[in-house]
Amino acid sequence: MNIHQLSLTYQVEQDRILVQISTHTGEALRLWLTRRMVATLFPHLNRVATNVETSNAQLATQDDMGKKMLMEFKKHESITQADFKTPFKPDAVVFPIGAEPLLVTTVNLTPTANGELRIGFEEKFADTVKPRGFQLTMASPLLHSFMHLLESAIKISEWGLLASATPDTPADEPGDKPKASGPTRYLN
Repeated sequence: MNIHQLSLTYQVEQDRILVQISTHTGEALRLWLTRRMVATLFPHLNRVATNVETSNAQLATQDDMGKKMLMEFKKHESITQADFKTPFKPDAVVFPIGAEPLLVTTVNLTPTANGELRIGFEEKFADTVKPRGFQLTMASPLLHSFMHLLESAIKISEWGLLASATPDTPADEPGDKPKASGPTRYLN
């Protein structure tokens, strides 16, 4: 799957994050991330992404501070090159997992041999015979952009998850709370 655009938007009325993915071939995948899922996923995603990124580095470091600095550098490098200004175009013609967004109940993070991260999203319910789901593989630039958009959506949600997810990161000042009605950010 070759990702064309990616959008993560906090939906106030649902109190969930809507993830929309469009491909170059006109496919669209949509999923919901609940607060409970994000509270579990975000710290784990940070850890796994840091491990993937530092294992890719030619000068790999075992020091936590060195890993964090390398991760921040790579994140900054990826984000400055990404296009967050072009609006997401929801004009897909094919919905491989259905038109309704997947309500994510399980996420699998698997580093690949070539330094990418495979993320599997599944919707499993007790009364469902066959769960819905899909996998996508993200190279470093896309992974950093996805994490940046997720972090932005978490800030807008005001769930209070960022201070607990990244204890070394300073918390926002009390007057710096983003508004839920703020502009949506996109990745192309």
